[in-house]
Amino acid sequence: MKSDKPKKIFRFPFDINPKVFLAFAAFFFLISTKYVSKIIFPETTINQIVKEIEKDIDKKITRFNAEMKDTELINKALNQNLNKEEQKYLLGLPIEFQLFSDNQIKYWNTQNTDAIDADTLKENVCYYLNDKTKHLVLYCHSIDTTHNTKAILVIPIKKDFSINNIEYPDLIYALPHKQNIVANIAIDNPNADKNFNPVRYKNQTIFQIEIEKDILKKDNNDFSNLWIKAIFFIFFGISIHTYFKIKVKTQKPIYIFSILILTILITRLLTYKFNFLVDFSEYSLFYPETFANDVINKSIGDLLINMCLAFWALIFYAINIQGKIFKISNSKYSYLFAVIISIFGSFLIRRLINIIYALVFDSVINFDITFISKIDILSLIGHIIVLIISANIFVVCWITNSYLKEIFKNIYQKYLIIFLTFVITFLFVPNKYDVNLILYIPIILLIYLLTDFTYSKIKFELNSNYLNLWFITISTLSAFIFNNINY
Repeated sequence: MKSDKPKKIFRFPFDINPKVFLAFAAFFFLISTKYVSKIIFPETTINQIVKEIEKDIDKKITRFNAEMKDTELINKALNQNLNKEEQKYLLGLPIEFQLFSDNQIKYWNTQNTDAIDADTLKENVCYYLNDKTKHLVLYCHSIDTTHNTKAILVIPIKKDFSINNIEYPDLIYALPHKQNIVANIAIDNPNADKNFNPVRYKNQTIFQIEIEKDILKKDNNDFSNLWIKAIFFIFFGISIHTYFKIKVKTQKPIYIFSILILTILITRLLTYKFNFLVDFSEYSLFYPETFANDVINKSIGDLLINMCLAFWALIFYAINIQGKIFKISNSKYSYLFAVIISIFGSFLIRRLINIIYALVFDSVINFDITFISKIDILSLIGHIIVLIISANIFVVCWITNSYLKEIFKNIYQKYLIIFLTFVITFLFVPNKYDVNLILYIPIILLIYLLTDFTYSKIKFELNSNYLNLWFITISTLSAFIFNNINY
């Protein structure tokens, strides 16, 4: 007999113990700290670079010696009797070599290097050679002492790029994934003040290499490394948000929201004062030379983080807290509260608009996207920040309007309060960037009007029409602000 009891539908994440997400948050928070991330993602050091070069030299010499044991094939190459398959095989080898007989070059499998002076090279010894734009290591293998035939392995170490007196980043062949490492190479230590490190093969010092600490610091602190380290902190944010999302259903909303705000404040305090999570000051995204507005938004990176955290707090409040703390419609102070909330909302909107203007006028970011080739990582981040700020403006309007709709049953009274408080706020807040009030009143009132529709719900399902509506609204607001900024 079948049971008529309906099956319980699993609801993610509400049917999962919230402690699971709290544990995930603690885990991701731990590994996002700079002390742990340095263990997981070790920084590039001069010793590491030297080991990679030595490993590359040893690997190529081992492969070279193995290939030279095929004396029949090598003799064919010396006598130029190779068939197509043999020629294809030698040309496809991951090593570069030249064959000599009586000090005359007879065969080479690449044209990357000019003919080597093989007369003075001793067998099984490594030699350093600076060949104009390349630094090479040579290794000699004797084939037949009677006919003075020998093979020379050519190992490229570093290439210096210079075209029309323009210097390009050096390339260390053993580190193809690191093309911004500028290294100085010499046979011995030419300068006692600099820290040159020997590169060896079987206890034989081949040459000395020196890399300045600033170069290594720049390599360790580029944007890709920052993103790798930041991804764990993003997972921390997702985990702790999911925890709060579950707990707010069973505990007092104001209590959970207070903990959320406290989490944001403590996290930012740790990064601002103690560099506890990641020392952001080491990354170019957080250089004040790029952008600095105030002690809080003192760089592009800080502004991006702050706007994301503000959006998190606002959207969490709008979805989970709005209307659940107390009812204001029946209070005798409801109209006073309406004025206060309207002024506060207008002030936040004015402040957010000012930040966009500051980002455009007081930063080195290129917001001109007329030519795609001019768009760099800073331009992309700058446009993302503007979109996030526009999203914050929308959510502020939505929260403010939700309270005002509860108080004012007469829509004309409500919009009169919005209009007056917006005008007052614009007039009394310093207008450093010459923001045109006449242009912004209609667009802000339009956003308030859109939030009056029953269709204007905050819903974040990927296939939701609400999400599409607000994405279009936010994009339009961003375009409007850009279009009305006088560069």
